[in-house]
Amino acid sequence: MHPNQQQLLQQRLQAFRHEAQQLQAQLQRAQQEEADSTEPQPPEQPPRSEQIRGRLMEVDRSIRQIMSQLQHAPHHMPGVQDGGPPMTQLQAPPGFPPHDAGSPGKMGEDPMTPGGKKKRPRKPKAPKTPKVDAEGKKVKAPPKKKKKKDTDDGSDGGPGEKKKK
Repeated sequence: MHPNQQQLLQQRLQAFRHEAQQLQAQLQRAQQEEADSTEPQPPEQPPRSEQIRGRLMEVDRSIRQIMSQLQHAPHHMPGVQDGGPPMTQLQAPPGFPPHDAGSPGKMGEDPMTPGGKKKRPRKPKAPKTPKVDAEGKKVKAPPKKKKKKDTDDGSDGGPGEKKKK
């Protein structure tokens, strides 16, 4: 993507985000007015809050589209090659989770995988063969010892409880 085109997209994104903030404020005011209003709404005209909400959805869609275009474009670093101002961190519009676009992902990690770890294919497990000693008898592991609990004092031995002496 050409640097001028990327800069234009950044400007459009900033303008859409500003409009989204304005629409959020208008929507809150309109909803408050509709809640306080005692006169009935005309049935042929949708409420003002619905009109604002529709425009806000269009703006959000445009923001997501521009973000997608900017993310899929080959990265151009302003300030490094063309002497332009450095990029500022972008703010997520209200209602969207913040994303730290400034932190680069580690190599080999899929950003879409939860937890950030790449899944490895499982190795097929071979069936276990019983161990046999020199005499031809199967060798068994010694049984595990169970922890003893003192239950004569009426407590269940839960965490945080101290024994009475």
